[in-house]
Amino acid sequence: MRVRLFLWALIALGACSCSRIGDEKPELFKELRPFYAVLDQPSSPETKVYVDDDLRLQWDDDDRIAIYDRYTYGYQYKYVGDSGDGKGKFECFEKIATSSFVSGNDMDTVCAVYPYVKGLQIWPSKKMYIEAFPMPAVQTYRENSLGRGANTMISMGRDENLAFKNVCGYLALKVYGDNVTVSSITLKGNNSEMIAGKADIDVSLDAAPSLRRFVEGKDSITLECEDVKVGNIAETATVFWLVVPPTKFEKGFTVTVEYNDGDEFVQTTSRSIEIKRSCLSRMAAFEVK
Repeated sequence: MRVRLFLWALIALGACSCSRIGDEKPELFKELRPFYAVLDQPSSPETKVYVDDDLRLQWDDDDRIAIYDRYTYGYQYKYVGDSGDGKGKFECFEKIATSSFVSGNDMDTVCAVYPYVKGLQIWPSKKMYIEAFPMPAVQTYRENSLGRGANTMISMGRDENLAFKNVCGYLALKVYGDNVTVSSITLKGNNSEMIAGKADIDVSLDAAPSLRRFVEGKDSITLECEDVKVGNIAETATVFWLVVPPTKFEKGFTVTVEYNDGDEFVQTTSRSIEIKRSCLSRMAAFEVK
């Protein structure tokens, strides 16, 4: 009988303990404050979401970023300003109850990343880095613009003011032809350089972000177009913008233009060309024929 009483006492104690644990309601680890993002402007084109005639860097309506506010969990924030502004306010987009639970580690900085990627990991080691960020292999054409979401940017700081810096550089291709309608343009290095895919990116307070390595690399970038009719002479050539990670194309690169419902035109250069972070490289206009 004493043994039975002892066993029942243990069971009751276990039930009581489980009940106490289950009744706990972990609270949100911090207040989700608003943030204010500022974009540097030329003459040093540090950050840009789309390009206007003066090569100024501006936000798009409804842009989304991930913010790691002194913690390694990134919340989704939404731009609440107007398109065309070089600075603006971001508010948390996630609807989070006070009983929500998030896991992560403390850090002493605020890191923000554009565009927003769900589940992105940041590692606050001595050499802080963002793990496996997807650098797009497919970008979308926009007239006189960068494709939305193509331009990876990162901000490091200690407060609610975000100053973004580019990870990549830019390549402007000028295309013309008689009655030519472009559906896509593909860029590929002649030495099979990795220019897209998942990449680890080093970040710090006192230096610009830099691509450490591709962990799942791809050797081409395709700009998808919705049947863009190009100018018919060099002076009226249509400009196509590509966002390209810092890369030295030792043996040059090849551009393949798909046009007029399936035709292809290939333009190749064998000279060494380097794409640098936050720098624009313009190629001479070429004719598709």
